[in-house]
Amino acid sequence: MIQKLILIFIMGLSLSLTNDHLTQKNQQVLEDQIESGFIFFGEQSFYGLNINTAPGELRFRIIKSGAFRVFLIESEINDQIKTLAGLNNTGRFIAAQTLLNGTQSSVDINYHNSFMLNFLTNDNITNIPQWLATKENIQRLSGEKYLAAVLPSQGGIIEITDTTYDFFAGEDNFEVLLPIPYEKYTVKQTDQFDGPYYYGMYQFLEFEILENINNPNLNTHFAMAHRIKNNPTDSVTVLFSPYRNHIYITINNDPSKIWMINVDGATIETYEGFDQLHKGNLPAIGITSKDLSILNFSNESLMVGIIFATIVILMIIGVAVFVNVRRQNKDKRAG
Repeated sequence: MIQKLILIFIMGLSLSLTNDHLTQKNQQVLEDQIESGFIFFGEQSFYGLNINTAPGELRFRIIKSGAFRVFLIESEINDQIKTLAGLNNTGRFIAAQTLLNGTQSSVDINYHNSFMLNFLTNDNITNIPQWLATKENIQRLSGEKYLAAVLPSQGGIIEITDTTYDFFAGEDNFEVLLPIPYEKYTVKQTDQFDGPYYYGMYQFLEFEILENINNPNLNTHFAMAHRIKNNPTDSVTVLFSPYRNHIYITINNDPSKIWMINVDGATIETYEGFDQLHKGNLPAIGITSKDLSILNFSNESLMVGIIFATIVILMIIGVAVFVNVRRQNKDKRAG
């Protein structure tokens, strides 16, 4: 018990230093929207992402491709749509991140989007390394890394360079996505970009995931993800439940209000933290992170007031139309 408390204290101190230093580094990593992520396979498997919305708002949408329903998270930056992450209805998952090296990424966005969509819609993927071996011109994605998962328990990190690619299979039924080379996850670095804060992040996530790998409580996993946010005021945290095909979303630094998207039914609803359940179909064009931050169903009296005002306005218009029609009919009879 004492050892556990000591480890929690060390992790908390490390993350406090991490957040302070990351605030100073924010401009350097702003272009990369996915800050961190994780996957773990337990009694109820989960995938998670922290996404920075400052460079561009996110769009959540569902498409149908063959036998697959695919949930996508996309962002528009510099007039280009980039796919950031996706989950299909079989629980297959992929998320993209740019390796942190202080330079502007020059990845072919069209090829990147095609690469991710192929992973989510290919009928024959049962083994990630075998699928990677079939991909031609993968060096066009140099500088990118991907967190990929295939149920029931296969997942890992794909890192791509100018000359080759590597797949690092997750151990202990989990894996973590951070914007540094995989080989540096467990090494304390001191250079400009690979500072010790990422080492602290990895240690924290490893401890929390292994402690809660069979814990079905969403709030526990959201609390873990929120602890390592770089930009909490312009961000979205997403948890994916691959067996249920549910996506849970919190906006900015408020983990108490949770939205849920159902991939199978293509619906969105207020899942937790709102006064009443509101549920509707997800539009074909999707819904944006800005939409979710503006929508507020917690203030029920406000919503009732808006609905009542709308009804009154419609009644006034209806009465005016009715009076006008009667007057026109009377004038016709008089004429």
